[in-house]
Amino acid sequence: MSANTVQSTNFYNVKDVFAEKYYQLPMVFFTNEKYKKMRLDAKVAYALLKDRFSYSVKNNWIDEDGNIYFIFTNKELSKLLQCNEKTLIKTKKELVQKNLLVQKRIGLNKPNHLYLLRPEVSSQDVYLINNRDKNPEKEASALQPQGTVKNAVPEKEASAPQPQGTVKNAVPEKEASALQPQGTVKNTANLDYIILDTNKIHTNTSLDFSSKNYSQQEQQKQNSDLVHSAASFMTKTDEDGSYILNHDATAFLGAWCKTPGQMHQVVGIILNAKKAVEQDMQKQRPNDNETDILNISKGDSELKNLIGLTLKRYFNAIKVREENGNPIRDYEGYLYRTMQNMFWLYVNKHSATLN
Repeated sequence: MSANTVQSTNFYNVKDVFAEKYYQLPMVFFTNEKYKKMRLDAKVAYALLKDRFSYSVKNNWIDEDGNIYFIFTNKELSKLLQCNEKTLIKTKKELVQKNLLVQKRIGLNKPNHLYLLRPEVSSQDVYLINNRDKNPEKEASALQPQGTVKNAVPEKEASAPQPQGTVKNAVPEKEASALQPQGTVKNTANLDYIILDTNKIHTNTSLDFSSKNYSQQEQQKQNSDLVHSAASFMTKTDEDGSYILNHDATAFLGAWCKTPGQMHQVVGIILNAKKAVEQDMQKQRPNDNETDILNISKGDSELKNLIGLTLKRYFNAIKVREENGNPIRDYEGYLYRTMQNMFWLYVNKHSATLN
């Protein structure tokens, strides 16, 4: 069937795609007592910041532990959230008080690093969110907890013989007058208990490998083991699935990085430098078929070896300049520029060969 024979209203238009992009608000903001009374401005600000995670990753705003942060001045944030600076300060303060935002001071005249934190989720939140679609008529009242499920069950069991069962018990009026109305209501109530208890067990026993559960000595041991064995499992890859670093370069990097997060940050900067060169090539040479020169195939070791060599030169420059009293201030920026220059030299060399 050709495109001409299909009604034009059936096609997805580019406007439709952008019209269907949404910011996501955590449901727990409307079920948990800790967050229910938050101002709507603060809830929306949280959703807007969370949507910017991809922007942070693109800009390598990732600390040595692999945690994502934001770098925004108050003026930039005010523009993003479409509010004045006074409202912004109030909003940030509220998010900090609710343990949803951490501001890390960096230095004089530099904007703070902003870390967004995950909201707390209780077993009661899990129950309410899990049952919101089952009990749509009760959803509004569920968001205003007026007693636990245990308190609600006896009342409904007492009135079970009468056809006035609530939606919570999921018993239609016809079933209320069935031969065994009490058994039906009791079983349904027990199902509520089962759902709640199961979620509670899962919440209380879920795996948690976060750093807060380990001593500083244990964390150092974990980081050391991961960093020194990274050469055998490092999987930060290029778009075609091949490794960006060879074994030697990964092992070398392990001597400089103290955590896996630092290693991934270094590799991420290298990949971003490579991507920037590829994008510039496409702009400068739109009709050229050589834009895949930087593709790292599994059988091609030349570019991998060059990346490893450049990485060693980068760390050597750090040592030399430090010894000469002229230390590098911006390690990320210096690495990015070093790798970008290397990729351009590689492109120009191979372009000349092909021509």
